[in-house]
Parts: sequence; structure tokens; C-alpha cells
Amino acid sequence: MAPVLILERLTVAFPLPDGGWLEATREVDLSLERGRVLALIGESGSGKTTVLNAMAGLLPAEARVTGSLGLDGGGSDLLAPGATREGVAGRRIGMIFQNPGASLNPVLRVGATVAEVAAVHQGLGRTAAWRAAVELLDRVGIDDPARRASDYPHRLSGGQKQRVAIAAALAGKPGLILADEPTTALDAMVQAQILDLLLALVDQDGVGLVLVTHDLAVAGAVADEIAVMYAGRIVEQGPAEAVVRRPLHPYAVALAGAALPFGGVAATGDAPFPELPPADPALPVTACAFAPRCPLAIDRCRSVRPPLEPQDRGHAAACWRAGEAAP
Repeated sequence: MAPVLILERLTVAFPLPDGGWLEATREVDLSLERGRVLALIGESGSGKTTVLNAMAGLLPAEARVTGSLGLDGGGSDLLAPGATREGVAGRRIGMIFQNPGASLNPVLRVGATVAEVAAVHQGLGRTAAWRAAVELLDRVGIDDPARRASDYPHRLSGGQKQRVAIAAALAGKPGLILADEPTTALDAMVQAQILDLLLALVDQDGVGLVLVTHDLAVAGAVADEIAVMYAGRIVEQGPAEAVVRRPLHPYAVALAGAALPFGGVAATGDAPFPELPPADPALPVTACAFAPRCPLAIDRCRSVRPPLEPQDRGHAAACWRAGEAAP
């Protein structure tokens, strides 16, 4: 089966006031097949959302983007200079944002929001698009969808708004769904319901799902594969069970130690590493960005950036001492 997503060597940089450039991501590679879930995890500022926005075509115009992006086995590179992205967002990629309230137009009835996507990307007439919107609202678990379709967003709870946002993401029948921390603003019970809904859609529709989260426990519970990001780079990647049970990179080990077990109780104890910025500007760009926080760092880490290399059965890590800090 051809991958629904192939992202290669994605590097995104933003201009600085002094005329230089700040690299938000560096040579990120991702691939995903239909019917599978890839979790992209890391701290705030690690580059997760930048990766999603680059794939969805939502970066600001001044961003400098290099790399390549292919969808559904197609040969066209959507990141190439001059590449057309018409119809990509909505029809080929569905996007679910962190704040469901902000992603819905407050002056549009929720049914109209979903129907507009169906009309544009499925070519449906007004009546058929509205009917499709009601069916999607029903599918994502909105009670009395025919009536709720006429409500404005302010009349819905946070969980209901996110269900509407998911319905809108599905309305164009995309093969790939990008979800940027879709449960962060919701309470624990609703979080679990939304994650169950997304997994059901992956299973039933065979879409690919890229889920951005900062929670390794959640990633381990829902994903087939996990990619761990730090300071704009992927530092560990592999089967979800392997990354959760035996993380190889010291940063992933620390995330595992800090994670709240899904349905369990948080561990207590000292912080696994000191609070420092994700990247130390004093280090050369060729060094490991995690070295200032890493309990295993040696001189080589502070001068030579380790490549992302396979360690065991599809499990890769970018660390000169991979596996030495494994729990």
C-alpha cells in the first residue's frame, strides 16, 4: 500500500530582525500509511506544530521551507517552489486544531461550517451539502444532529465544538488527518471520548492520522508509531510500544518518567533534567541541542550532532549514547 504521507528533509526557518534566520525544524522525515496513527511528541517549542502547518500549507509567507511532501503516493512535491496547493487543505488533508472554539466561525451555524467544506471539496449542491453535514455531525457523536446543525458555536460545549471540528475535517473526505493537540482544552473524560472517536475514524475510513501531543502516555495508548522531537529535530522514532517501554534517547527517557500513565497515577520525584531553553545558543549548530540538559552528555555530544540511526527493529535514535539511560 502506498503511504498516504511521505515527508522528507523538512526544514523550516523564520526571518529574524537582524536579518538572520531561525530554524524551527531541521531535516524532518516522516511517513505514514492509511489506517495508521503517527504521534509526534515533544515539549512546547520543539517544532511539532510547525511540521503540521508546513504540511497543511499554513505557514506565514515569509517562512523559508525546504524539503519535499508527497500525499497518497502522488509524484508531485507539494513543497516545491511554485507547486499548487489548491484543494490540498480540505480535500486531501483535514486539519483539527488545538482550540475547537477558535477553529469555528462564531457567526456561522455549525452545520453551515461543515456543509461549506463538503460543498467545496465534494462538489455538492446546497441541499446535499447540508444533508452531508448533518450525517457527519451524527457520525461524530453530536446528539440530535439535525437540530444542533442550526446552532451557533457558542451554544456548544468544548467537547461538542471539537466534534464539529472533526466533522468539518472529514467533510472533504481527505486521506490524511492532522490533529494538533486536539484534546488539550478538554476535561479528562471528554479527552478520552475524542481520542476514541479519532481512532474509530482511522479504523473505519482507513485515513492516516498524525497526532501532535506533548504526552508520551497518550501517544503510547493511541499510536502505531511515535516520533519524538526536540529543538526542531526528530531525536527518536519507532513502534509506539518500543518507544514507550524502552526509550533510547535520554530526552525520551525523561518524557517517559514525567508522563502520567494513561488511566493511572503520576509518578513523583525530582525533575528528570533541569529547566533550560530547548537549544543553547552557545553551542555550535553541529552539536546535540539536548547536551546542556543531558545527564549522559560527553564532549562529543557538545561538538558533533548525532544522526538519527536505527538501533533495533525499526527503532531509531539520534544519540551517541542511545539506550544507556533506558529505564
